[in-house]
Amino acid sequence: MAYEAAPSDDCAYGNISFWEERYLSSKCEIFDWYQGNYEALGLGSLMKKEDQVLIAGCGTSRLGPDMYDGGFENIYNVDASRAAISAMEKRYSPKIKEGLGGLRWKQGDCRYLGGLFDSESFDVVLDKALFDALDCADQRSKRMYLAEVARLLTPTGKFICISHGPPEQRLRDLENHDDSSKAFLPWKVSVRALPKQTIQPFTMPSLTDLYYVYICQKTQDFRNKSQRHKKNIKRPGTRTRHDHQ
Repeated sequence: MAYEAAPSDDCAYGNISFWEERYLSSKCEIFDWYQGNYEALGLGSLMKKEDQVLIAGCGTSRLGPDMYDGGFENIYNVDASRAAISAMEKRYSPKIKEGLGGLRWKQGDCRYLGGLFDSESFDVVLDKALFDALDCADQRSKRMYLAEVARLLTPTGKFICISHGPPEQRLRDLENHDDSSKAFLPWKVSVRALPKQTIQPFTMPSLTDLYYVYICQKTQDFRNKSQRHKKNIKRPGTRTRHDHQ
């Protein structure tokens, strides 16, 4: 793998220019944080093959193509890096279909995708390490991203976040049921622990040997709270399906 060692300053992970330079220096080789096989990540039981899926911060991961080969045919891979998106489109062009479905790549900053996607466009938003990168940026970036995920999901959609961060760290950001708060999030969160591939067989994993899968599920109750929240707080710069009419 051509990737350089971790940067001396972890804050670099939250910087888009850092990733652009890193992808270019690695010649956009395939690289996966936390595995690239969706079944190994336990995702098969969390999604339906007909779901509209957005993979946020896809980079040069093979996760999207792996899901496509597994029968998922409505996948958008989105990343802020122009180099990564261009390379992946070229690499997987034979798999890309025209029309409503298919395997697609789009360049975009996942904190604000209003120029690319309407509200309630996706059944699933899938995040494998993007939130971990944003955690190295600032609180505002994380809140903007989570609010955008909530906007993109259908009323019964789910946000699946795969992270190295344990619940005592991540749930502080992923859970907020106060509909009077600007950081309100319209979902209920459950957590699964996933052993890393590198641990030895027959050995009990330690906390550092685990990934965590956070399943943030929208429900009707939270939809009602979300509607009350929108009456109190209007987010500028977003659009809905009705804006096109």
